Amino acid sequence: MIKLDYSKVKELLGPNLLMRSLKLYHEDKVGDLNVERYSWGSANVGAWVDKRHCSAYLSDKGRNIDCYCSCLQSRGGICVHCGALLIKYAVECGSDMNPIMEARTDSMLKAYEYDREESPANGMVISPVLSYEQGRMSASFRAGNAGGKSYMILGLREFAKRMETRSQYTYGENVSFVHDINALDERSKAICRMILNYVQWLEDMLENKRLDVQTAFGEVRSMPLSGESFDRIFDLYLGEKLPLKGGGMRLLTDKEPVTQLNVSQSGGGISITANGTAVTYDSGVYGYLFTDKTICRVSKEYARDMLPLLTSLNEGGELTLSRKKAEEFCMSVVPRIAAHTDSSALVLLKPFMPEELEVRYLLDMPERSVMTCSPNFKYGGRYVACGSDKNAYPDIRRNFIKERDALEVLSEYFDPPMQAGGVYTLTDEEMMYELIKSNGDRLSQFGEVFISDRLRRLMSGKTPKPTLRARISKGMLELKLDTDAFPIEELEELMRSVREKRKYYRLEDGSFVSLEGGQFSAFTQTADS
Repeated sequence: MIKLDYSKVKELLGPNLLMRSLKLYHEDKVGDLNVERYSWGSANVGAWVDKRHCSAYLSDKGRNIDCYCSCLQSRGGICVHCGALLIKYAVECGSDMNPIMEARTDSMLKAYEYDREESPANGMVISPVLSYEQGRMSASFRAGNAGGKSYMILGLREFAKRMETRSQYTYGENVSFVHDINALDERSKAICRMILNYVQWLEDMLENKRLDVQTAFGEVRSMPLSGESFDRIFDLYLGEKLPLKGGGMRLLTDKEPVTQLNVSQSGGGISITANGTAVTYDSGVYGYLFTDKTICRVSKEYARDMLPLLTSLNEGGELTLSRKKAEEFCMSVVPRIAAHTDSSALVLLKPFMPEELEVRYLLDMPERSVMTCSPNFKYGGRYVACGSDKNAYPDIRRNFIKERDALEVLSEYFDPPMQAGGVYTLTDEEMMYELIKSNGDRLSQFGEVFISDRLRRLMSGKTPKPTLRARISKGMLELKLDTDAFPIEELEELMRSVREKRKYYRLEDGSFVSLEGGQFSAFTQTADS
């Protein structure tokens, strides 16, 4: 049997890794050893350690030891799992544990010395260096003293290993740290966890054979940032400056800029440019603008309204629009960007702006089973047929976007007419009730709603409240029904509608009685009993 003693374990692990390996060993995280001995004097020791399979090949009477573990930190060096395996093997070989326990105590005391020297106030600080290329964000990282020198972390895999083993490492000539995540300030901890999670992801991809070793563990100097990761970094450094690769320092701000547009006439149309260039980025939750001095987080509304225009200007430098396209721009784009741009430039777009459109809806019910809506479009003193062709009325700068929206909302309730300018019809009784109950509020978002007198009579009627009163007279129970002007011949049908939990009951005169308030429930229950 090839024996392994304390001196060899100490030499292999070092004080920090020895302490952490001992912790695994004393927590009984090392399974039963499987030892294979070979005729040439070597042996292979294997076991499961904290859900990782580890093995150690001992040769030359134990002077040479090659370890393997499925965890990331073992690649290129021994890890905590292999250390625990070797400790258990040394114990089973009869090695004296006292020196090992003494080393554990020394390591523990040394760790406290490191904690005093590398306190969060004066210790290691990790910060990102952002990079933006072809619509994608990534980050490399620097390590250094708070307020002092910092150096690029040249290998994220090696950095993760140093954090795992709490190793001491010197950046540059004299900036030295013990890599202990607990000694970092809160912001550096958050950045460190991002790095460790990314390296762990690489390990998982490697184990699933989705990456080859060279791709996963070449010189990994940067990591791609998901939208969520970039949002997190932005939150951590909001109000401060961060370096952007190839572009100097950028202030992270959530104050939305007011974009200065430059408008000029060009060949009967217009030409549009913006002062300065702004690269846009969408994280999935927020929109961002990269200017020459800032990285600005913008609201969803700003991102929705401004980013398409700014992205187009950034790609081409300017927009040149024919008269027809300029009118479309003024219809669809200007109303959305007006709140985010300098209004002085928009004045120059006046010759291309659509005329003011008045939208009116006339609701009527000519028959009990039919409700109608007649939409009305008016520009100044002139009416246009709703749904008419775009080439009609060439002397009116029509707002086709607003016209379209005004008609599309009608399709939520009504069937369209057979020809432009016709009447919209509704025959679904439940949809009639919903429209009457809301008093046409949905339509009023797009135009002014007018209601005919006969329809208003069906909408404004008082909801009757029938009651059933009981009293005892001369030893007999007397019941008195007060229908509150409700037609008594329709009372039975109303009670049936209440029992069926319908939203409304429709009277013979065509008016609707709402049953949603529960005002008839008590009456119905009393009558049934």
